[in-house]
Amino acid sequence: MVLGSSHLQADGGKVLRRKNKGGDTIDIAFNATFQSFFHQGSCGRHKFYIPALNDYKLALSHVASWPVPVLGSCGSFSILLEFFMAADFKDYYATLGVARDATEADIKKAFRKLARTWHPDVATDKAGAEAKFKEINEAQEVLGDPEKRRKYDRLGADWEHGVEPAPAGSRTGGAQGGAEDFHFGGTGFSDFFEQYFSGGSRYGFPGGAATAGAGTGTGTRPRRGSDVEGDLMVTLDEAMMGTVRPISMQSANRQTGKVDTQEFQVRIPPGATDGRRIRVPGQGEAGQGGAEAGDLYLRVRHAAHPDFTTHGADLLHELEIAPWEAVLGADVVIPTMDGPIKMKIPPFAQNAQVMRVRGRGLPKAKTSERGDFLVTLQVQLPESVSSEERALWEKLRDVSTFHSRSAK
Repeated sequence: MVLGSSHLQADGGKVLRRKNKGGDTIDIAFNATFQSFFHQGSCGRHKFYIPALNDYKLALSHVASWPVPVLGSCGSFSILLEFFMAADFKDYYATLGVARDATEADIKKAFRKLARTWHPDVATDKAGAEAKFKEINEAQEVLGDPEKRRKYDRLGADWEHGVEPAPAGSRTGGAQGGAEDFHFGGTGFSDFFEQYFSGGSRYGFPGGAATAGAGTGTGTRPRRGSDVEGDLMVTLDEAMMGTVRPISMQSANRQTGKVDTQEFQVRIPPGATDGRRIRVPGQGEAGQGGAEAGDLYLRVRHAAHPDFTTHGADLLHELEIAPWEAVLGADVVIPTMDGPIKMKIPPFAQNAQVMRVRGRGLPKAKTSERGDFLVTLQVQLPESVSSEERALWEKLRDVSTFHSRSAK
């Protein structure tokens, strides 16, 4: 059964411990925010909300329109687990096909291989490729960032034992915790990523208290709704050309459980750089007492690309060259967002040397100019050589006047 208020004697601010016949203990904390609907409690590291007996049917009527509730148990107590438990775990290592102890180079190599296979520009199944490409990008976004990867590895270890730590990045509206939670659709990121790595929001009953009187219609002073932030995955093609993206945003009122869905179009301008915030007026938290709503700010996150990265409006590319190309120079063909172009590598080019092709980057905002295309040379050495090649390397060693460790 669900533990009801007849089992509790909780007052505001107090924490009570109760035992059942089986000896299981449960800590109950009464939260004034949910005084009409739920008692808040914990069992070990799990957080949950217990419907108050008198308002049980009313509470469930609000819950019914939310994401699927997770009913679970703590010992022999039946409890309604916090809705954060509803996000499906994403195995990013499996997505990239690498081991959990893979090196940064292994992850980068695996991503590039998969991205070239599933990039919508080259795949025959465009719709399927787009979804797969987003999954690959999300995995790279987490595993390619050392800090996010450490957090993910800790989360994974906890998850395997059935324990889910509270998300650090959960975002809600309201300067003092607000009265609403928000969930986005169409941003390119999964619910799991939003919950743990994005700062985006999730459905569920939040831990903070709402502003007193919010949503009651009485005793509420006019207050503009708070601004809301979320992440928006943007491909480099979209950043180059600009596009319009359909976005949905669902807001959940903390007190009533009412869910409201808004759908709108977001214009991504040409030259949308990584980290830029796109403002959508009036789509933030609802205002109180007749005041206007806040704004929605979507933070651009460039989708990882197999060939390019970005820095502001500049596009960056790593070009692997052979040792003799570095010494003798070479004419090579390199990819750009505008198509392949020819580039001359000068003689005696150095490893990590950066070459600039002007005007081949992303458009610059509010101008007709474009950023540059920066090519970083990476001199590659063979992993093995034939006997004939070895003889030539040995001859070069014997006749060369170059000494890398000579005194300067």
